[in-house]
Amino acid sequence: MTKSQGMLHLVLVLLLQSSAVFCNDQEDISYKIINPPHSGCEQEVKDGDNIQVNFIGTLKDGTEFVNTYADDLPYYFVVGSKKVPKGLSQGTLGMCPGEIREVNIPSHLGFGDEEKENIPRGSWLVYEIELIDFLEIKIDVFDTLDVDKNEQLNIEEVEQYFSLPEVSDVFGDVASSESSLSFLTQTLMNLGDENGDDLISREEFYILQDFKNQQQKEKESMMEFREDL
Repeated sequence: MTKSQGMLHLVLVLLLQSSAVFCNDQEDISYKIINPPHSGCEQEVKDGDNIQVNFIGTLKDGTEFVNTYADDLPYYFVVGSKKVPKGLSQGTLGMCPGEIREVNIPSHLGFGDEEKENIPRGSWLVYEIELIDFLEIKIDVFDTLDVDKNEQLNIEEVEQYFSLPEVSDVFGDVASSESSLSFLTQTLMNLGDENGDDLISREEFYILQDFKNQQQKEKESMMEFREDL
């Protein structure tokens, strides 16, 4: 092989690698790397990691049903939790910060026969997902609170939210008295219980969590704005 032929072979190999589609035959998902990760990746996504991502979700025909970039609000979830479709969690495994993947998810690893807003039953899903960062908290808060594992939180389970270390550190003495704890618990129930059944479902809880993250992001943006004045 001549030197020029060797260089051509190397270029072809690199091109194939950059556009490679990776398949998981057992789970039937596939993905391709759109943008490689930052150099010097020290941590890859594994099951149980709490990650911060941006993504665009579309149907097979290109119909968009979610776009966190448009909302300017990154998404948080624990890999392997029920906050996102199983196939999306699997599609993030092995990712590094800065990496962008296109993940193709069959119906049985998406929402299956469940109909969602703008997502018909039995739909294949396509996500373009960007890994932003890892978060320190590695628990799914809903699973921690849902003691009886019935996919709903009653008021006693919601009260335990304020005893979680990462939450109690924020509220401190505010939640130490019985009356204050009762007030905070009822406030959380009122915010989260969208259908008025005195229970907070998994979906309602995740919506509440995302709202809290949005409020925190807006607060941080306002503080940065004031510092710039």
